[in-house]
Amino acid sequence: MTASRLLPVLSVILVLVACGQPARQPLEAGIGPDPTLPPPDVGLLPTLRPAKAVGWADGEMPSAAAG
Repeated sequence: MTASRLLPVLSVILVLVACGQPARQPLEAGIGPDPTLPPPDVGLLPTLRPAKAVGWADGEMPSAAAG
């Protein structure tokens, strides 16, 4: 596929991905032994909000579990 055909396709994909919706209830409502869950939201594309990657600080290392 040439660059002139790829640019419009990528532009449409970018516009569709940017159509996400924010949360409709506070975070605390979905935590605990009896959480309040919102109804399923069916859409063309799933909403993805990946977590920001954070590295280890200088001198820090993970520790193995005991045993």
